[in-house]
Amino acid sequence: MATRGPGNGRTPPLARAGVVVLGTGQDAGVPQVGCDCPTCERAWRDDTIRRLPPALGVWSSDDEGLVYGLLVDASPQITVQLAMLQAASGRKAARRHPVDRILLTHAHIGHYLGLALLGREGASTHGIPVLCSKTMDRFVRANRPFSHLVERSELVLQVIAPGKPLDLLPGVRGSVHLVPHRGEDSDTLALSLEGAGRSVLYMPDVDRLGPEELAMISHHDVCLVDGTFFSSAELQGRTQAEVPHPPMEISLRALPRRQGVYFTHINHSNPVLLQESVERAALTSSGHALAVDGQWFALGSKEEGIAHWPWEATPPPSR
Repeated sequence: MATRGPGNGRTPPLARAGVVVLGTGQDAGVPQVGCDCPTCERAWRDDTIRRLPPALGVWSSDDEGLVYGLLVDASPQITVQLAMLQAASGRKAARRHPVDRILLTHAHIGHYLGLALLGREGASTHGIPVLCSKTMDRFVRANRPFSHLVERSELVLQVIAPGKPLDLLPGVRGSVHLVPHRGEDSDTLALSLEGAGRSVLYMPDVDRLGPEELAMISHHDVCLVDGTFFSSAELQGRTQAEVPHPPMEISLRALPRRQGVYFTHINHSNPVLLQESVERAALTSSGHALAVDGQWFALGSKEEGIAHWPWEATPPPSR
């Protein structure tokens, strides 16, 4: 159910069509639950370190001024992230229909747990299409409470095939691509988006940046890629095989120097979060960048920026 713009009473739409980064942390965000490491302790006081779990918002408007919204991944912070998408897009929240579509990349907790808040105890949505792979479809149907939402038609699962064109929103086409990642519960998808003036690749989780992944990056104007760890030293007794993500120090050597590559899905252990760290200096000198919660990119032009939300002025909990 698209809603009429131009605004939701707080901010005007940032562009007629665009992408907004709704979260750049690892699945549990930063600070991470129950953690008293120096970075997490500092994150309570420093909003440049705090990160929401990973999610992306996409919006566009048609010739009649109706605004459509797509949520990519449903994190535990879906309430805040849907508000961020509405503020960026000018799409007003409609009763039982806070977004027009959801696309799920895979079955790790930071990417689907928020679906539960769309059920009877929360938004009590009706008929929200959820695009996902065949294995993700099977996972949702097989596990409560998520299966209840499907049974009650609060969500309508739609299987999408890798490599096939998708008409996601008016003027926004896309496709999904299988990428290697821990597949104990589902396949993992990367999402390619294309508007009239810009293309965006969203690849928050991947085991490695191999030839196929690097080729995908080379074909997009803006790329949001897995930057979970800076090095394997952060794994503390675990191996790269147990927690497969491409260390940023290796990715920086593999990626060509170019604009438009942003690292996301940052773990609380990653020292790149700290502006004064040598790892952040290495990232900056590479020509690449760290994605930021609230960062947005127009899809019909080369406009971009970082939005500031009303709740950013709220003091964090005292520690």
